[in-house]
Amino acid sequence: MLNTEMGFVIESEVLARLIHTRFVRSQRHEAWQLKLDKLGRLNWIERKDGEEIVHKKEPKTRFWQRMLVRLAYWLPVEWLL
Repeated sequence: MLNTEMGFVIESEVLARLIHTRFVRSQRHEAWQLKLDKLGRLNWIERKDGEEIVHKKEPKTRFWQRMLVRLAYWLPVEWLL
């Protein structure tokens, strides 16, 4: 359960706008915006029915999943990424 992200660069402005528009439309209810609060802690922002909901813990995870990620954080696995 390792959280890794990937990115890519789209050099065509027209294509980039099209992909962005379609992605936002299709993922509106499946993605969260991440923000740091005043103390530097991570918050997950969900938008539902025009309302902004702030989650202090990663949405759709259980306690044991979050603990496993915290334990894995201390393992020396950066060279594997």
